Amino acid sequence: MALPLLLFTTTLRVTINSPSLYQWGFQRQNSSTATGLTQAQLKAGAEGLIAYFNSAQEPSHILVSGDGQGRELFNPREVAHLTDVKRLILGVYRFQEATLAYATGYTLLMLLLLRRRGFRLLAEDVLVGSGATLGLFVLLGAALTISFDQLFLQFHLVSFDNPFWMLDPSRDIMIRMFPPGFFADAALLIAGGTIAEALVLGSGALLYLRKEGERRL
Repeated sequence: MALPLLLFTTTLRVTINSPSLYQWGFQRQNSSTATGLTQAQLKAGAEGLIAYFNSAQEPSHILVSGDGQGRELFNPREVAHLTDVKRLILGVYRFQEATLAYATGYTLLMLLLLRRRGFRLLAEDVLVGSGATLGLFVLLGAALTISFDQLFLQFHLVSFDNPFWMLDPSRDIMIRMFPPGFFADAALLIAGGTIAEALVLGSGALLYLRKEGERRL
């Protein structure tokens, strides 16, 4: 069960820290037109967010160029919401690190104690974990496709205990930069990436087990 969690949190962490994926999302959602920001300003905003999520800085202080000088991208309400978002993201980081440490320790222990037999048992575990990942994330992808808006709303209701996430497009630039469609695309990308990783690992484990079975024959 650690494998689906490790693959998901790793994919999520990579996505959060990939400026090119932000740019792709901005282009798909036409965020430049919605916000009045140039592509360069959107890129600077995305890079500022990534830097903030990976720093000890509080509160966020993200500047974009405008009228020959830097200006704050987000208003105080959006800054307060970013503090909550960062708390969630840091939780994802810690969870990913914990599952990675567990998987690494489990692997080393199996190999030290069981030697060659450990490889076969690990391959079986990876095969089962990959299958569980595929099943879970195929279902998740289908649910996201069918009812993303409702799931997105429930995520916010569960994750945040204040109203700062309720942004107004008429005054808050964040929701124009990152409309629901941006997160729908990101969620499907994360689900697809996790599925692809599970397929690669599961295929490798299956190939190893088949070759091991042939060797025994």
